[in-house]
Amino acid sequence: MSPIAINCGHVLHELWDWLDGEMEPERLEAIREHLAICRGCAGHVAFARSFLEHVQRPPTANGELEALRRRVRDALHGDAGAGPA
Repeated sequence: MSPIAINCGHVLHELWDWLDGEMEPERLEAIREHLAICRGCAGHVAFARSFLEHVQRPPTANGELEALRRRVRDALHGDAGAGPA
């Protein structure tokens, strides 16, 4: 069977499913082949993999978790006062 040619738009639309392995083997392979040669998609893949790695990794110390909570709270409070002009 010949490989399925796909473009960057299709790859990026299916990237998260591809990373999770949630598609037909032929589609997984077609996306893998595209990503092996496409520099345009490389940054998206690197970001997605890094994101998943960080989300799956628990904080190493309670201080990190509290610092994250504080940054989120500060960001939310900072955005709360910035309504439409």
